[in-house]
Amino acid sequence: MTNNKEIRTQLKVIGNTERHRFTGTFSRYGFKVAPYQSHAKPTLVLEGLRDETGKLVTDHLWLNLGLQFRRLGDLQAGDVLAFNGRVTSYVKKGIKVLILTRKRPHLVKLIPRLNDLQK
Repeated sequence: MTNNKEIRTQLKVIGNTERHRFTGTFSRYGFKVAPYQSHAKPTLVLEGLRDETGKLVTDHLWLNLGLQFRRLGDLQAGDVLAFNGRVTSYVKKGIKVLILTRKRPHLVKLIPRLNDLQK
């Protein structure tokens, strides 16, 4: 299993200057509540995110349920999604953390399941 230090190293190698193609498996929907906001914002979590070469880059990623994801319809656990994104950083509890971008994933696509292709 890949540990967090290896994942951060892989994200650093990918770099943040351009978008890259990633795939991940949809797990579930959720909500986030930001301080001083009157309502919760819908989110989704993708697990086992991999880069173009198939290398695991992070175990999970929470994303806002933006327009491109909503256009895919009602996702089911196990659906595989592909999107373009960037590696960014943010500060969490005083520590700089590298992540795939949570903002503006691009060219979001649902990858058909094998049994759907055989129909």
